[in-house]
Amino acid sequence: MKLKIIAATALLALAACGQSSTAPDSATSTTAQGLFEQLERTAPEMQPVTAWQQLSSHAETMPACGSVRRTESKGIVPANAAPPYAGHAGEWVFSIQCGPQLTTVRPNPHDHWLIFFAPGAATSTIVNCAQGTGDQCLLAHIPTTDAATTTSTP
Repeated sequence: MKLKIIAATALLALAACGQSSTAPDSATSTTAQGLFEQLERTAPEMQPVTAWQQLSSHAETMPACGSVRRTESKGIVPANAAPPYAGHAGEWVFSIQCGPQLTTVRPNPHDHWLIFFAPGAATSTIVNCAQGTGDQCLLAHIPTTDAATTTSTP
């Protein structure tokens, strides 16, 4: 229990770092900023934390994702992305594996999530990685489909 309190205190302290006590500039506050843009301005080491916080705001992931096993940025989704990334071109995606951080426990595909951040969007989109008994998000990179080739007949 003490470890959780210390971790929560450290997280709050890190979140408070770099915040100024001055009022925000009116020019920047009137510009609509989505989660994608906020994530871009976040320190790289805090981006996975921010992604997990957004994941935890989705009711369907709680309480299943009470602890995080692994979080990683997969980058920007290309236009020719294959499922489960298809339909999210240009969005920033993070992969989050929930569950205990024990080497004796295998990761559960039902606890593996993709969270997408679209430019200008105020909310994130989540996709569960479970496909039957397997995990469709285990590749180290975003899978793509081959570009369609067109042939013309003279």
